[in-house]
Amino acid sequence: MEYFYSHIAENDLNRDFIVALRNYAEEVKEQIYLLQHPLTDSKYSYEVHDVGIVLMRKHKIAFVSFKKDNRDQFEDYKTDVLEDINSLSDTYGYRNLVGRVRKWENEITISCFLDKIDDYVKWIKQLELHDENQYRRLELIITLFIGSINDVSNLSLEKSTSIIERVKQKIQVFDGEQTRFIYGDYTGTGKQIIVQGLSGTGKTELLLHKLREIYLTDPQLPIGFTCHNKILADSLRKRIPDFFNFMKVKKQIEWDKLLCVNAWGQSSSITSGIYRYICNYYDIPFWNFRQCGSFNNACKKAIEELKSIKIKNNFAFSYIFIDESQDFDDSFFTLCEMVTEHKVFIAGDIFQSIFEENAKTKRTPTLLLSNCYRTDPKTLMIAHALGLGLYEKKKLWWLKEEEWKQCGYIVEKKEDVFSLTRYPLHRFDDDNDEFRSFEMLRTDDFCNGIKKILIKIKEEFPDVSPEDIGIIYIDDESYIYDLSSNIVNIINMQFEWKTNVAYETKHTAKDSVFISNRNNVKGLEFPIVICITKKIHSTISYRNTLYTMLTRSFIRSYLLIEKGEENGLTAEILQGIRMTLRNKKIEVTAPTQEETQDMLKWFEGAKRVESLAEKLKKVFKELNINDMKVQESILAAINIDKIKNLDYEKLKTMVSLMSSMI
Repeated sequence: MEYFYSHIAENDLNRDFIVALRNYAEEVKEQIYLLQHPLTDSKYSYEVHDVGIVLMRKHKIAFVSFKKDNRDQFEDYKTDVLEDINSLSDTYGYRNLVGRVRKWENEITISCFLDKIDDYVKWIKQLELHDENQYRRLELIITLFIGSINDVSNLSLEKSTSIIERVKQKIQVFDGEQTRFIYGDYTGTGKQIIVQGLSGTGKTELLLHKLREIYLTDPQLPIGFTCHNKILADSLRKRIPDFFNFMKVKKQIEWDKLLCVNAWGQSSSITSGIYRYICNYYDIPFWNFRQCGSFNNACKKAIEELKSIKIKNNFAFSYIFIDESQDFDDSFFTLCEMVTEHKVFIAGDIFQSIFEENAKTKRTPTLLLSNCYRTDPKTLMIAHALGLGLYEKKKLWWLKEEEWKQCGYIVEKKEDVFSLTRYPLHRFDDDNDEFRSFEMLRTDDFCNGIKKILIKIKEEFPDVSPEDIGIIYIDDESYIYDLSSNIVNIINMQFEWKTNVAYETKHTAKDSVFISNRNNVKGLEFPIVICITKKIHSTISYRNTLYTMLTRSFIRSYLLIEKGEENGLTAEILQGIRMTLRNKKIEVTAPTQEETQDMLKWFEGAKRVESLAEKLKKVFKELNINDMKVQESILAAINIDKIKNLDYEKLKTMVSLMSSMI
């Protein structure tokens, strides 16, 4: 992880200063920015160049001149920059909160000439602010410099005593890696810009910021913004106008220039999917699921068609943005690259990509986002350990040392024992690493368990609201639907809260407890999450879901699981969780070479997640349904979205029933 971001080119005048700042940031594990001008708006430029602005939490904003003979120019430069910050403050509604520049300039800014600084470290320490009342004002001003604009309508400069309120009052400040993605120069890096990070590192938000920056350049060809999931694509399409309005984008959105849809699409609508649009643009065949069996096959067919017609510089898009890239195979990225003039920005979950490394893509990321600002580090470590089976005698998967580092871990090794800890980071005011961020409850009655947890939540967090809580089923079994009805009744009657059963409504709702299966939670986050499961299973998809859902929380994640010897909770798992909560690290013995080989064999057998087409082909063969007309009738009657996640036995039962009716 890098704690230093510089937007200034090194030269003989500033090199020692920049090196000192970088070294200090890495030593104290605090983010430092060195800018020449506010990054928020590209229109700001200044005549003087041998200058810099040092930004750091709880430290004065330092304007530094690298030359000693430009005093008048330097003072004019500082005045101009602060006037522009004042203008940005007006634009984004900060003025009433942070005040005019004249109210805080003398208290939180300072001017320095580099030749007057004898000891860089001592100088940095002298910048420390000792007035805690200025901390939040300073953070908000830093966001104006780096473009990490916050919705300040509900923010306060006062520090809250409530942890729920502190989360809601959190000031989002881009770290160096996030800033580098938005403002970085990608010349010479190739057409694909691959961004990978853990769940909660802000990947989607960063894509939106990059989209805004590019949209304002007014590219001639359309921009594509896509993902695999239809619900998420619809959510993104609704979110973009809100985001543009929030960021004060004056240019009207032209939806024929910005195509925000899911990846595949339907034959009946040219603009229903990126792939569908490509097929129409180049007049090549569109393949649906029933014709080709998987999206991967459809993309491969399109690639071959495009190669045969030699499209050369006839591009369909100027840029394409792909979210949740771990849901795709390489063929889709290759197809997008072929039809895009400039860049394809690809964002996905590094942990899921590593866990499924042989199932999807192996491409090297351009940028890694290792800081998770949503989930408490202890919860994140427990989620990773449960996902990979690290607490168990027979581990499910093991990462190489470099992969652990890519996931944001500090790795210490003593012979074959690995100690995995996470870098310190600032999530919100007074973030307490002693706080218990993960709890597990074993119960023989899920409804009673939910009631106990909600009572405890209300006692511990008196200001909690219904929308602060998400209840998520890890299992994909039919029992969850009857259970949901009972949980809804308990919440409505005993707590007088409204509920939103999201697998029915397909949206979030204010003032309501969110209840859903695992298929409708992507991109969502809550102060508190309650995950429900009957048993810890050892399948890849289950462990991946368990990791993903446990990391939806800001404050605390609960794991509600059935009592009994068959629930999959071993003594090793329970001991591992206790150790992580107490010591804030994962201690694990690396698998032997023999164990690694066994793990690879198991993984090769287990990871091969069959497509729905492959499952159906096996079902037809097993049930001896060889008549193509009968197969086509069954396929025509199937609602693909509803059955695509069914396990093999349930799919076979359904097909058998349908065949008996034909």
